[in-house]
Amino acid sequence: MSTLTVVLLVGTAKGAFVFTSDLERRSWQCRGPLLPGWQLYDLLALPGTQRLLAATNHLAYGATVRVSDDFGMTWQQQARSPRYSPGSEWKVREIWRFSQPDAAAAPDQVYAGVADAGLFLSRDAGESWAEVDGLHTHPTRSYWDRTAGSGCLHSIVVDPADSDRRWVAVSGAGVFRTDDAGASWVASNEGLPPPPPDHPSPAVGRQVQKLAIDPRPPHPLYLQHHSGVFRSADGARSWERIDAGLPTSFGFPIAVDRTRTVWVAPLEGPDNRYMRAGRLALYRSPDAGGSWVECRQGLPDVPHYVSVLRDALTTDDLDPVGVYFGTTSGELYASADGGDTWHNIPGTFTRITSIRACLLDLRS
Repeated sequence: MSTLTVVLLVGTAKGAFVFTSDLERRSWQCRGPLLPGWQLYDLLALPGTQRLLAATNHLAYGATVRVSDDFGMTWQQQARSPRYSPGSEWKVREIWRFSQPDAAAAPDQVYAGVADAGLFLSRDAGESWAEVDGLHTHPTRSYWDRTAGSGCLHSIVVDPADSDRRWVAVSGAGVFRTDDAGASWVASNEGLPPPPPDHPSPAVGRQVQKLAIDPRPPHPLYLQHHSGVFRSADGARSWERIDAGLPTSFGFPIAVDRTRTVWVAPLEGPDNRYMRAGRLALYRSPDAGGSWVECRQGLPDVPHYVSVLRDALTTDDLDPVGVYFGTTSGELYASADGGDTWHNIPGTFTRITSIRACLLDLRS
């Protein structure tokens, strides 16, 4: 009998929750809230350990990394959380996203993306953090948007074929690529909608909402932009639009599952950030954006004028693929058959900010 458990790590506007299920993914147990009262923008499990990293944010108390070594039962705030150098004009207002550049070879290395937009690296599993200077000193950095609600580094993607090649996405700047493990970076926005005509640096100024990579070769990249959905077949050197067939081109999340299916959650538009006509649905593309299919069997028929945030959509690595998303009204939905049918995970929560799915042996 398998000892593996499907785990959903869910961040909300007021704490985090851990959901567990067997491999059938039909019935879920909930633990939480963990860290109640804190905004949880991300929750990361370090493989092979009981360690969780939490990106905790608070209007009064600021942004910190918290660590648990007993899978969320107790927590410690890290005194050496990501911080810019004293005297810097840049401030860590929020911690947005974690990523492990090479979990197998370097299990203690973790990235953190923050706002004001920047990238930090921990080499000790989240105990301390240092800024990635190669990105901090990029010649366009002074032109990155730093307004509230923008100016965050929200996506950190590692090439499965080359761990030295990585990409990050910054809201209000765009996509940046490194081929030398972060020592140097190049703006990679060719083919995306241009910045406003008066923008001082045309290489940046791009409203990128989320970046994802196909886990299977040749690993194309996918991107949800403020004005469309895009794909890159050349490592972000160029981008092409792929949103024909979607009800709208605006949205926040994008994900690619193990079957190469691309997932998006289209919204009415930037002024009305909810599902068109209140019709709750995800859309999937089985052919790299060539066509799109609405997926809503089992989702509510009553109007849902809600949004799905950039990190509130994810997939697992099981067969069939599991797909999970949360809404800004605090509902969680799961599909255990690649989006053919959906069921509600019981409970109503505060605004759901992030979801990660992982397969863990919690008995070890």
